[in-house]
Amino acid sequence: SCPVMKATDEWQYLCAAHKTPKECCAIDYMVHTLDGTACLLNNNRIFPSRVSIPKTSLPYFQSIARRLYRIFSHAWFHHSFAFCA
Repeated sequence: SCPVMKATDEWQYLCAAHKTPKECCAIDYMVHTLDGTACLLNNNRIFPSRVSIPKTSLPYFQSIARRLYRIFSHAWFHHSFAFCA
């Protein structure tokens, strides 16, 4: 129902799932972000073990956390009624 992925009117997020980041509606941004996160976490080259994480893979978590936080921010600022039950 949200044509633009943004948290507040000051922050609009571009979707990084495309060759050049572009504007997506909120639900597409969320699907792209969650699909990309799942692919990244299941990549055996980046995360060869499910028991330990190599130091070279740690920087990926910052990007994942930032993008997942954007989803939460959007939900909080535009759909806060879902959190107040």
